[in-house]
Amino acid sequence: NMSYIVKHINEIVNDYDEEGSKGIERYYTFAKPTHENPYKQQDWCYCIDDIGTETAGKNYGKNANVFEHIILSVYNNWNLGLKLHITTNIDPKQIEERYGARVRSRMREMFNQITFPTTAKDRR
Repeated sequence: NMSYIVKHINEIVNDYDEEGSKGIERYYTFAKPTHENPYKQQDWCYCIDDIGTETAGKNYGKNANVFEHIILSVYNNWNLGLKLHITTNIDPKQIEERYGARVRSRMREMFNQITFPTTAKDRR
C-alpha cells in the first residue's frame, strides 16, 4: 500500500551539491516531498535509481558519498518503518568496492535482492 517516487541518484547528488545535507534529508527521513504525491497516499518512500553511476557530491568544497550517507541514515531509522528501494546494474562485490563493507553489510540486512541473469531481456 506504499507508493514510491523514483529519483535518479544523480538528481539526489545535485540536491546535495546545491543545498548540502538539507538537500538530501528527505531521502532518509519521513520528510514530505516538495511536490504532490501522485498517488494521494499518506505513506510513501523513494526508489533511488541507478546507484553506482553517481559522482561524489560537492557542497562548498565538502565532498560526500551521497548514497553512503543515505544508506547509513536509513539504516539508523529502519526501526521507525522507513523504507527505501534501489536499482543498480552493479553486483554486490562492486557495491562493496565502491561504498565499503559497512554499507554492503547494511544493505544485506535492509534489502531483498532480485537478480537477473546476464541473458535476461531488458526490463525497461
